[in-house]
Amino acid sequence: MDGFVEVTRAPGKPVVELGFNEVDPLVFDRHFNQPVVKMNDDGALARFEIERHLVQPGNKVYLVRETVLENGYYSMQLIRLVIEDGSSIGLMHFGDL
Repeated sequence: MDGFVEVTRAPGKPVVELGFNEVDPLVFDRHFNQPVVKMNDDGALARFEIERHLVQPGNKVYLVRETVLENGYYSMQLIRLVIEDGSSIGLMHFGDL
């Protein structure tokens, strides 16, 4: 996934203990939605679609749609840039250090 990591909601943690991909629940609820998984079985190959927010190295946050077919095919589509600089809400993704 090219270094992308899911942005998660971290209830009950002090800010100083949040992981690099975790945000305070109030911040999460203001900017993001919980991941949504849809299954489509139209008689051909079963397909799962997942929409979730991912942060990439460099701290850009995107809403993405991932598609997984029952035969193992996987694709990821960037839907839109949500936050240009994730550090503005406490996300700090530096990639592989």
